[in-house]
Amino acid sequence: MTKTYNISFLILAFCSISVFAQRTYETNPDAKRANVWYFGQNAGINFNTNPPTALTDGKVNTWEGSASICDTSGNLLFYTDGRTVWNKNHDTIENGFGLLGGLSSTQSATIVNHKLNDSLYYIFTTPNATQTNIGLNLNIVNLKQNNGNGKLIAKNINILSNSCEKLAVINHLNNNDLWILSHEWNSNRFYSFLVTDKNINLHCPIISSTGALLQTQFGSLNATGQLKFSNNASFVANTFVMNKQTELFKFNNETGVLIFWKSINHTRQPYGVEFSPNDSLLYITEQSIDSNFFYQYNIFNNSKVLIAKSKFKDIQAIQGCVNKKIIIAENDSSYLYIVNKPNIIGLDCDYNKLNINLNPNKSSYGLPSFNQSYFYIPSINFSYQLNCINNSITFKGQDTFFANIHTWRIKKLNTQEETSYFTKYIKHTFVDIGKYEIRYIVQRGIRVDTITKQIELYPKINKNFLGNDTVYEAGIPFNKILKAPENIHCQSWYYQDTLRSSTPSYSATQKGTYICKVTSKAFCEVWDTIVINECINNLQEPSLFRTRDTLRTWHINADSFVWYRNNQFYKVTKQPFLALIDTGTYRVEAAKKGHCNSKSIGSNYVQKLNITKFNDYDFRIYPNPTDGNLNIDIDNHQIFVVRLFDNIGKLVLEKNINSNHTIINLDILNSGIYTLSISNANFIINKKIIKQ
Repeated sequence: MTKTYNISFLILAFCSISVFAQRTYETNPDAKRANVWYFGQNAGINFNTNPPTALTDGKVNTWEGSASICDTSGNLLFYTDGRTVWNKNHDTIENGFGLLGGLSSTQSATIVNHKLNDSLYYIFTTPNATQTNIGLNLNIVNLKQNNGNGKLIAKNINILSNSCEKLAVINHLNNNDLWILSHEWNSNRFYSFLVTDKNINLHCPIISSTGALLQTQFGSLNATGQLKFSNNASFVANTFVMNKQTELFKFNNETGVLIFWKSINHTRQPYGVEFSPNDSLLYITEQSIDSNFFYQYNIFNNSKVLIAKSKFKDIQAIQGCVNKKIIIAENDSSYLYIVNKPNIIGLDCDYNKLNINLNPNKSSYGLPSFNQSYFYIPSINFSYQLNCINNSITFKGQDTFFANIHTWRIKKLNTQEETSYFTKYIKHTFVDIGKYEIRYIVQRGIRVDTITKQIELYPKINKNFLGNDTVYEAGIPFNKILKAPENIHCQSWYYQDTLRSSTPSYSATQKGTYICKVTSKAFCEVWDTIVINECINNLQEPSLFRTRDTLRTWHINADSFVWYRNNQFYKVTKQPFLALIDTGTYRVEAAKKGHCNSKSIGSNYVQKLNITKFNDYDFRIYPNPTDGNLNIDIDNHQIFVVRLFDNIGKLVLEKNINSNHTIINLDILNSGIYTLSISNANFIINKKIIKQ
């Protein structure tokens, strides 16, 4: 799918005392998360000060990559070299050691968090080029644990078995979620992992097979070199050291797909790469045996300008920083270099030594890695959240100049259908699937800015796609084919809570609980469960007779009774009777847990009733799956008993309810599958509940 992402605006000139002065922007509340750097040989920089100052208290001592992250006010949270994690007090956080990032990995680590979940932070690590079999790994930090000093609660979760030294991060088109991009070693495959406020799509990334192969025949150095997103997420740049190439790709920020665009050929080995703030220029470092070169490349007209040359093999990594500047590392030096005007073509870009003395510490080949969206501050933007249940989207407008007129235009492509809104925040329910153009227009006085994004709506997924629970006779082999919905992104099959397969269908050959997690093309997740039981034996026919307006039955072994009316399923009761509410032909079957093929007694025809009116119960149970509270709505004021059983039939909760709306807290329960039973003297229902 081709994504349109156009921004048109008038340029305002903002004056400040210092080129590094900061301002909080509504379009990017994370703009200060990259304000503190630790890198190299115990070196650091604080961009919160005016001018920025050197930091000498860091614990990082590494050859290349590192990562750090601040809160939205620019206060340091923690940092890492890919092997150890230090908190804001420069102490190793609890369990924060033994990570698998490489000492000499170009981008050994990067730290991200989701805007809607500020307690969990994710550290992704890459190995050295000579350790590519270690792969890309995930680590999770909970900052609220250990008295607010943080704790590493998950470590070295492998998500790509064989990766290069390359990591890049950018915000999703919805401006809430994030893409983590890595490159597999000895292939041409890029892997895009989506981070949402609930999870990371570890088991079904977006795989783009595009560009040149990073093959072992060129040596491990082709696994090195920087991988970078452009600031507006339209492009990706990747350096190939031994190939002497930098490749450019177009990136679809909604789907995570890369498409090869063009190659830049070099006479020397490229290593560092960074986009200018306006994403029209690319800055690249090249190295040879006795010298290094720093180039500016125009990605639209393919022109190349030499900015600087060093007689030593020293300038390496490149990284954007606050106020639209670019920093260049100088190996084994107490100084760094800076491009003060990186949007300016040619030598007027103002390349100079940064006036910060890191002494007694030094920089090395690498610089910290960040989410590239931290440095993207457009005049206007908008975020959105999709509700997959009803295909509604909440849109939130953002601007930097205090606009007082807000207009939305929502148009389905290739049609004349268009809906307009005139407020900053809106919620729109889409009645049809397909591609839509969303235009957000803001105005203040004579200034009018517009941003346009194109999104695609996909079909909703049936929650009961696996069908009803079923049974098979004891001792007789069976093979039930379970199928995931069609036209989705991926699926994961679990048997007895263990991941078994990611194929479109799964062959169930033994009794137990089967779960399928489906991820749609919009990255919404739907879970469904089916229980397959084995019959123990057959039950004999129950008795059936009528007394006034009640049908009565009896069976010596049954623990419940299944009632049918006019040859259609009607109700299940624990008690051996049924209060009649209408005329018709009734029959009953005996039931017992673990039994099947129960016998049914002959029909009992009910022609006349003494009662004249009765309303069936209307139950609503949500959400399912749930990570905490379970809501039960009942359209009746009778008293019901709620029971919850675990997967081995043990009663774990029992409660009487008699209100229209009841909330049951499940926080004390472990994650898993439970059976919810709601009953009174005449009625019982059972439903599977998933506790996440």
